[in-house]
Amino acid sequence: MRKILIMLVLLAYAASAYEIQGLVNDYADILGAEKGEIESRLAAMKEAGVAEFAVVTVPSLEGRDVEGYAFGLAEGVLGDKEKDNGLLLLIAVEDRKWRFEVGRGLEPVLPDIIVGRIGREYLTPHFREGNYGKGVLEGVKIVEELLGGAELPPEPEPSVFAAIVFIGLIGFFMLFVFVSIVAQAAYNLRKGKKRASDGWFWLWLLAWGAFLHRHDARGGRGGFGGGAGSKKTLTKNHQTHRMSRLRSRSSFLKKAIIGRVKWRTKKSV
Repeated sequence: MRKILIMLVLLAYAASAYEIQGLVNDYADILGAEKGEIESRLAAMKEAGVAEFAVVTVPSLEGRDVEGYAFGLAEGVLGDKEKDNGLLLLIAVEDRKWRFEVGRGLEPVLPDIIVGRIGREYLTPHFREGNYGKGVLEGVKIVEELLGGAELPPEPEPSVFAAIVFIGLIGFFMLFVFVSIVAQAAYNLRKGKKRASDGWFWLWLLAWGAFLHRHDARGGRGGFGGGAGSKKTLTKNHQTHRMSRLRSRSSFLKKAIIGRVKWRTKKSV
């Protein structure tokens, strides 16, 4: 019995070891000199009633899903009940993952596609260099500007080389599918089968759809931003909100990437 009690105490401590105790919770100790400016900007947003924006850094998710981890941190903690304006940025260093949790009151300004771009364009480039504090500060600045009525600059157009490579991949894939179907049809004819190639046709059609879906979802059209409702009304709205999002194809595509973005730290020369 005593061992069970000790285990329960340890589990309870582990579950609450990382929690939101303020606007900046740097448990991974990665924000460095930028921490003070980050905190002052977050405090200004809260004081103005624009948003209650908290940043949490942890060493590791310890095997847990980043979405569930962020939701557990933010639930019932962030955001005004009426405005539903809670916002969380979670960074897990060892897992190399980040995630935004956006209250429903902020979703018109910070939908999934926008927070995805913020992550890709303002967080990840600095994270790859190990400059976590600078990345978070840049992300906080752009969020502050967006909540003040500014707009993100247009996404840069892909380079000519990237476009050529992409078109080449599509052409190669279509040629591969065509040759495979023709070869299978010829084989079936030799074996006296008339309809067996239909299965291959639908299989390749499905693979092609998956290929296009992957590239359509690129660029943070999903994921963790705009996700789970305001933090004080989070529990009540979470399930309904998730189900409604799954009914929409665009929202489903948005859930594909954001918040699960990984970065590779560059090796020192």
